[in-house]
Amino acid sequence: NEDTSGRVVLFTFFGELAEPVQKLCATAWAARGKLARDVKAYIVLVTGAVYSMPGRVTKVINNPRLQELVLQEEDPQALAAVVCGGSGALLVGSLGAIVGATAGSAAGLVLGTVPALFTFGLSLPVGAVLGCTFGLAAGAVCGGGAGAASGATSGVTVAYFRDEISSVTLNVASRVYDAYDLLLVRPVTCVRTAGRRVRDSTSSGADYTRAKARAVGGALSEATADPKVRVTVASAATGAAALGTAGAATGTLVGGAAGA
Repeated sequence: NEDTSGRVVLFTFFGELAEPVQKLCATAWAARGKLARDVKAYIVLVTGAVYSMPGRVTKVINNPRLQELVLQEEDPQALAAVVCGGSGALLVGSLGAIVGATAGSAAGLVLGTVPALFTFGLSLPVGAVLGCTFGLAAGAVCGGGAGAASGATSGVTVAYFRDEISSVTLNVASRVYDAYDLLLVRPVTCVRTAGRRVRDSTSSGADYTRAKARAVGGALSEATADPKVRVTVASAATGAAALGTAGAATGTLVGGAAGA
Protein backbone atom coordinates (compact mmCIF):
# COMPACT_ATOMS: atom_id res chain seq x y z
CA ASN A 1 0.00 0.00 0.00
CA GLU A 2 1.13 3.52 -0.79
CA ASP A 3 0.00 6.80 0.72
CA THR A 4 -0.65 10.05 -1.15
CA SER A 5 3.05 10.93 -1.19
CA GLY A 6 4.01 7.63 -2.86
CA ARG A 7 5.62 6.07 0.20
CA VAL A 8 5.01 2.44 0.98
CA VAL A 9 2.91 1.96 4.14
CA LEU A 10 3.32 -1.34 5.95
CA PHE A 11 0.97 -3.13 8.36
CA THR A 12 -2.17 -1.30 7.22
CA PHE A 13 -4.17 -4.40 8.12
CA PHE A 14 -3.57 -3.89 11.83
CA GLY A 15 -4.53 -0.23 11.63
CA GLU A 16 -7.83 -1.09 9.93
CA LEU A 17 -8.34 -3.93 12.40
CA ALA A 18 -7.87 -1.62 15.39
CA GLU A 19 -10.44 0.87 14.13
CA PRO A 20 -13.53 -1.22 15.17
CA VAL A 21 -11.94 -1.82 18.58
CA GLN A 22 -11.42 1.91 18.99
CA LYS A 23 -15.04 2.55 18.06
CA LEU A 24 -16.19 -0.07 20.55
CA CYS A 25 -14.07 1.49 23.30
CA ALA A 26 -15.37 4.96 22.43
CA THR A 27 -18.98 3.74 22.57
CA ALA A 28 -18.36 2.05 25.92
CA TRP A 29 -16.73 5.22 27.29
CA ALA A 30 -19.66 7.33 26.11
CA ALA A 31 -22.07 4.99 27.94
CA ARG A 32 -20.02 4.89 31.16
CA GLY A 33 -22.72 6.81 33.08
CA LYS A 34 -25.36 4.22 32.28
CA LEU A 35 -22.90 1.45 33.12
CA ALA A 36 -22.17 3.06 36.50
CA ARG A 37 -25.90 3.34 37.26
CA ASP A 38 -26.47 -0.29 36.29
CA VAL A 39 -23.57 -1.45 38.45
CA LYS A 40 -24.81 0.63 41.39
CA ALA A 41 -28.33 -0.78 41.07
CA TYR A 42 -26.95 -4.31 40.87
CA ILE A 43 -24.79 -3.75 43.94
CA VAL A 44 -27.75 -2.39 45.90
CA LEU A 45 -29.88 -5.35 44.85
CA VAL A 46 -27.26 -7.94 45.75
CA THR A 47 -26.44 -6.22 49.05
CA GLY A 48 -30.09 -6.14 50.08
CA ALA A 49 -30.53 -9.79 49.16
CA VAL A 50 -27.42 -10.83 51.09
CA TYR A 51 -28.42 -8.72 54.11
CA SER A 52 -31.93 -10.17 54.27
CA MET A 53 -30.90 -13.74 53.48
CA PRO A 54 -29.99 -14.89 57.06
CA GLY A 55 -33.39 -13.89 58.40
CA ARG A 56 -35.18 -15.53 55.50
CA VAL A 57 -33.15 -18.71 55.87
CA THR A 58 -33.93 -18.78 59.60
CA LYS A 59 -37.64 -18.50 58.89
CA VAL A 60 -37.45 -21.36 56.40
CA ILE A 61 -35.50 -23.58 58.81
CA ASN A 62 -37.88 -22.84 61.69
CA ASN A 63 -40.93 -23.58 59.59
CA PRO A 64 -42.96 -26.26 61.43
CA ARG A 65 -44.13 -27.84 58.18
CA LEU A 66 -40.57 -28.27 56.97
CA GLN A 67 -39.48 -29.78 60.28
CA GLU A 68 -42.46 -32.14 60.22
CA LEU A 69 -41.60 -33.17 56.67
CA VAL A 70 -37.98 -33.87 57.63
CA LEU A 71 -39.03 -35.91 60.66
CA GLN A 72 -41.46 -37.97 58.59
CA GLU A 73 -38.86 -38.82 55.96
CA GLU A 74 -37.89 -42.50 56.19
CA ASP A 75 -34.64 -42.18 54.22
CA PRO A 76 -32.62 -39.24 55.61
CA GLN A 77 -29.61 -40.11 53.47
CA ALA A 78 -31.60 -39.72 50.25
CA LEU A 79 -33.12 -36.49 51.54
CA ALA A 80 -29.65 -35.15 52.35
CA ALA A 81 -28.41 -36.17 48.90
CA VAL A 82 -31.28 -34.37 47.18
CA VAL A 83 -31.01 -31.20 49.27
CA CYS A 84 -27.20 -30.95 49.27
CA GLY A 85 -26.94 -32.04 45.64
CA GLY A 86 -29.45 -29.43 44.52
CA SER A 87 -27.74 -26.74 46.59
CA GLY A 88 -24.31 -27.68 45.24
CA ALA A 89 -25.58 -27.73 41.67
CA LEU A 90 -27.17 -24.31 42.08
CA LEU A 91 -24.10 -22.76 43.72
CA VAL A 92 -21.32 -24.26 41.63
CA GLY A 93 -23.45 -24.07 38.47
CA SER A 94 -23.96 -20.34 39.01
CA LEU A 95 -20.25 -19.79 39.52
CA GLY A 96 -19.46 -21.90 36.48
CA ALA A 97 -21.95 -19.96 34.39
CA ILE A 98 -20.40 -16.64 35.42
CA VAL A 99 -16.87 -17.85 34.71
CA GLY A 100 -17.93 -19.48 31.43
CA ALA A 101 -19.78 -16.38 30.27
CA THR A 102 -16.79 -14.15 31.05
CA ALA A 103 -14.25 -16.45 29.40
CA GLY A 104 -16.55 -17.10 26.44
CA SER A 105 -17.14 -13.40 25.87
CA ALA A 106 -13.40 -12.71 25.90
CA ALA A 107 -12.68 -15.62 23.57
CA GLY A 108 -15.50 -14.65 21.20
CA LEU A 109 -14.29 -11.06 21.13
CA VAL A 110 -10.76 -12.16 20.31
CA LEU A 111 -11.93 -14.53 17.59
CA GLY A 112 -14.23 -11.88 16.21
CA THR A 113 -11.31 -9.56 15.55
CA VAL A 114 -10.08 -11.89 12.77
CA PRO A 115 -12.94 -11.28 10.32
CA ALA A 116 -13.61 -7.77 11.66
CA LEU A 117 -11.97 -6.24 8.59
CA PHE A 118 -14.45 -7.93 6.27
CA THR A 119 -17.53 -7.48 8.48
CA PHE A 120 -16.88 -3.81 9.29
CA GLY A 121 -16.56 -4.62 12.98
CA LEU A 122 -19.86 -6.49 13.29
CA SER A 123 -18.07 -9.72 14.06
CA LEU A 124 -16.83 -8.29 17.38
CA PRO A 125 -20.18 -8.05 19.18
CA VAL A 126 -21.46 -11.17 17.43
CA GLY A 127 -18.42 -13.13 18.57
CA ALA A 128 -18.77 -11.77 22.09
CA VAL A 129 -22.46 -12.75 22.25
CA LEU A 130 -21.88 -16.23 20.82
CA GLY A 131 -18.91 -16.82 23.11
CA CYS A 132 -20.90 -15.61 26.12
CA THR A 133 -23.80 -17.92 25.22
CA PHE A 134 -21.68 -21.04 24.73
CA GLY A 135 -19.53 -20.23 27.75
CA LEU A 136 -22.61 -19.68 29.91
CA ALA A 137 -24.13 -22.98 28.85
CA ALA A 138 -20.90 -24.93 29.23
CA GLY A 139 -20.07 -23.41 32.60
CA ALA A 140 -23.58 -24.00 33.93
CA VAL A 141 -23.61 -27.62 32.80
CA CYS A 142 -20.12 -28.47 34.04
CA GLY A 143 -20.46 -26.54 37.28
CA GLY A 144 -23.95 -27.86 37.95
CA GLY A 145 -22.85 -31.45 37.42
CA ALA A 146 -19.79 -31.08 39.60
CA GLY A 147 -21.76 -29.27 42.31
CA ALA A 148 -24.55 -31.87 42.28
CA ALA A 149 -22.10 -34.76 42.55
CA SER A 150 -19.99 -33.23 45.32
CA GLY A 151 -23.03 -31.92 47.24
CA ALA A 152 -24.87 -35.23 47.08
CA THR A 153 -21.77 -37.12 48.21
CA SER A 154 -21.21 -34.75 51.10
CA GLY A 155 -24.88 -34.90 52.12
CA VAL A 156 -24.99 -38.69 52.11
CA THR A 157 -21.76 -38.87 54.14
CA VAL A 158 -22.98 -36.40 56.74
CA ALA A 159 -26.37 -38.11 57.00
CA TYR A 160 -24.77 -41.53 57.41
CA PHE A 161 -22.44 -40.39 60.20
CA ARG A 162 -24.87 -37.89 61.75
CA ASP A 163 -24.91 -39.58 65.17
CA GLU A 164 -21.12 -39.68 65.41
CA ILE A 165 -20.84 -36.09 64.18
CA SER A 166 -23.41 -34.92 66.73
CA SER A 167 -21.59 -36.73 69.56
CA VAL A 168 -18.19 -35.32 68.59
CA THR A 169 -19.64 -31.82 68.19
CA LEU A 170 -21.25 -31.92 71.63
CA ASN A 171 -18.04 -33.26 73.17
CA VAL A 172 -15.90 -30.56 71.57
CA ALA A 173 -18.41 -27.86 72.52
CA SER A 174 -18.47 -29.03 76.15
CA ARG A 175 -14.68 -29.07 76.33
CA VAL A 176 -14.45 -25.61 74.81
CA TYR A 177 -17.00 -24.34 77.32
CA ASP A 178 -15.10 -25.94 80.20
CA ALA A 179 -11.87 -24.30 79.07
CA TYR A 180 -13.65 -20.97 78.67
CA ASP A 181 -15.15 -21.30 82.16
CA LEU A 182 -11.80 -22.27 83.69
CA LEU A 183 -9.67 -19.65 81.96
CA LEU A 184 -12.04 -16.68 81.79
CA VAL A 185 -15.25 -16.98 83.76
CA ARG A 186 -13.84 -18.20 87.08
CA PRO A 187 -10.89 -15.75 87.30
CA VAL A 188 -13.13 -12.82 86.40
CA THR A 189 -15.71 -13.95 88.96
CA CYS A 190 -13.04 -14.30 91.66
CA VAL A 191 -11.65 -10.84 90.94
CA ARG A 192 -15.10 -9.29 91.01
CA THR A 193 -15.98 -11.10 94.25
CA ALA A 194 -12.74 -10.02 95.94
CA GLY A 195 -13.26 -6.43 94.86
CA ARG A 196 -16.82 -6.49 96.13
CA ARG A 197 -15.68 -7.88 99.51
CA VAL A 198 -12.95 -5.24 99.87
CA ARG A 199 -15.41 -2.52 98.96
CA ASP A 200 -17.98 -3.84 101.44
CA SER A 201 -15.43 -4.16 104.25
CA THR A 202 -14.10 -0.67 103.61
CA SER A 203 -17.58 0.74 103.59
CA SER A 204 -18.52 -1.07 106.83
CA GLY A 205 -15.27 0.12 108.55
CA ALA A 206 -15.94 3.69 107.52
CA ASP A 207 -19.53 3.42 108.77
CA TYR A 208 -18.31 2.02 112.12
CA THR A 209 -15.80 4.87 112.52
CA ARG A 210 -18.42 7.47 111.70
CA ALA A 211 -20.85 5.88 114.15
CA LYS A 212 -18.25 5.91 116.95
CA ALA A 213 -17.34 9.51 116.23
CA ARG A 214 -20.99 10.50 116.32
CA ALA A 215 -21.45 8.62 119.62
CA VAL A 216 -18.43 10.35 121.25
CA GLY A 217 -19.57 13.71 119.94
CA GLY A 218 -23.06 13.12 121.31
CA ALA A 219 -21.68 12.15 124.73
CA LEU A 220 -19.52 15.28 124.86
CA SER A 221 -22.45 17.44 123.82
CA GLU A 222 -24.63 15.92 126.53
CA ALA A 223 -21.86 16.36 129.13
CA THR A 224 -21.26 19.98 128.27
CA ALA A 225 -24.96 20.70 128.28
CA ASP A 226 -25.31 19.52 131.95
CA PRO A 227 -25.03 22.49 134.47
CA LYS A 228 -23.43 20.29 137.14
CA VAL A 229 -20.71 19.25 134.78
CA ARG A 230 -20.09 22.88 133.86
CA VAL A 231 -19.81 23.90 137.56
CA THR A 232 -17.51 20.98 138.29
CA VAL A 233 -15.27 21.79 135.36
CA ALA A 234 -15.15 25.49 136.30
CA SER A 235 -14.38 24.70 139.97
CA ALA A 236 -11.69 22.25 138.98
CA ALA A 237 -10.12 24.79 136.68
CA THR A 238 -10.22 27.52 139.37
CA GLY A 239 -8.81 25.24 142.04
CA ALA A 240 -6.09 24.05 139.73
CA ALA A 241 -5.14 27.61 138.90
CA ALA A 242 -5.14 28.76 142.55
CA LEU A 243 -3.31 25.80 143.98
CA GLY A 244 -0.90 25.82 141.10
CA THR A 245 -0.06 29.46 141.75
CA ALA A 246 0.41 28.88 145.46
CA GLY A 247 2.50 25.81 144.87
CA ALA A 248 4.67 27.70 142.43
CA ALA A 249 5.26 30.53 144.92
CA THR A 250 6.04 28.13 147.77
CA GLY A 251 8.43 26.17 145.58
CA THR A 252 10.18 29.34 144.56
CA LEU A 253 10.71 30.45 148.16
CA VAL A 254 11.91 27.01 149.29
CA GLY A 255 14.23 26.70 146.41
CA GLY A 256 15.69 30.16 146.99
CA ALA A 257 16.31 29.48 150.68
CA ALA A 258 17.93 26.18 149.94
CA GLY A 259 20.13 27.73 147.38
CA ALA A 260 21.21 30.56 149.69
